[in-house]
Amino acid sequence: DIGLHTGGGSIEVHHANGKLIAETGGGSVEIMSASQAASVETGGGSIQVHQCSGKIKVSTGGGGVDLGDIGGPAEIDTGGGSIHLSSAKGHVEAHTGGGGIELYGVPSARAETGAGGIVVKLVKTGAEAANSTLETSAGDITVYIAADVAISVRASVDLGSGHRISSDFPDIHVSSEGEKWGPKTLSAEGKLNGGGPVLKVRTTTGDICFRRMNH
Repeated sequence: DIGLHTGGGSIEVHHANGKLIAETGGGSVEIMSASQAASVETGGGSIQVHQCSGKIKVSTGGGGVDLGDIGGPAEIDTGGGSIHLSSAKGHVEAHTGGGGIELYGVPSARAETGAGGIVVKLVKTGAEAANSTLETSAGDITVYIAADVAISVRASVDLGSGHRISSDFPDIHVSSEGEKWGPKTLSAEGKLNGGGPVLKVRTTTGDICFRRMNH
């Protein structure tokens, strides 16, 4: 196992065979590859993890987070900055004070940003079924759903005027409420492949889009 701690400064790890803990008061952290669980924390600065075979937990006071392929669940937290993840075998928690979130191949996720778009691709990974929540105050949310994923969708746009919910799936039904000239709330719900864990998608102001994933 490796434990790396510094009051401030960058940390770079090429390969860790055991568990990895990397903590700095401030500075960027880059990890090429970790064979087991990894935990990374910086007071501020970017975090990059190219590959991790186990569970990962990363946190920065502010700065972008870029993760490659993760062999387990992932927890990602930044005070402000974009979050990008190539793939994860387990459930993903991603929170940023402001910035876009892209999760490109996950079984389920809770993704929240103060302001910014969210793009999530839901796939089957063999992980146990879990609910998903995707929320932003301002920004578009796009969800790509693989053909074999069974979920129950609930979506809403709080300030719907000038925005829309669009879908490639006939089973997702879109409706709007409100006066002709007043504020509109848009909502959508439906079951894909008979339904399953709930996928809750919400933006205060923005578009929501459900897309079929092309293999």
